[in-house]
Amino acid sequence: MIEKFLKAKHWQIFLLTVGFQALLQVKLIPFIVSLNNTKITLYVIPILILLSLSGFYLYFWTVTIGLHKELSDGLKLKIIGFKIKFFYLLFHLIGFSIIGVISFLGLFNNYFANRGGFIFGPQMIFIPIHLFAIYCFFSLLYTISKAIGRLKHNDRVSFSKNIGNFLLMCLFPIGIWIIQPTINKLIKKKE
Repeated sequence: MIEKFLKAKHWQIFLLTVGFQALLQVKLIPFIVSLNNTKITLYVIPILILLSLSGFYLYFWTVTIGLHKELSDGLKLKIIGFKIKFFYLLFHLIGFSIIGVISFLGLFNNYFANRGGFIFGPQMIFIPIHLFAIYCFFSLLYTISKAIGRLKHNDRVSFSKNIGNFLLMCLFPIGIWIIQPTINKLIKKKE
């Protein structure tokens, strides 16, 4: 499966990540909301959101692991750190989807009211959790751009040489049209 992602065309990756998500948001979510059944909406929409984001996560995982395998021994990435950050982001997404459903059902209302409200209560722990998730996300994007840079130059490259790929990964729907052909060329050159 990793090979399929590495050799895929840019429009295929775009359809998998952005097209699938757009289809869900335009067609399926309005249909579910129009059913006027709150319980179905609360349980189905988080699952649909997780499914729509699975294309992004799958792409990040396969490209990083695939490019890591193509690197020579002296240029290998610190893949353990990547995996920890990747799974932290995955659990963060799933966990806060569950918390969103629970809070929408009103199960936290009495808890927050008796503990200083939402601003100064124990839920302040969510702020560093979210900030660490943001750090993990940008670190994943940088790891992908670093793998591309190392494979392209066959050497350890500085941040200044990776900044272009990093910014393209940050602008994912647009950047994928440039990044994926680069990955395709690098993989063809290695074969």
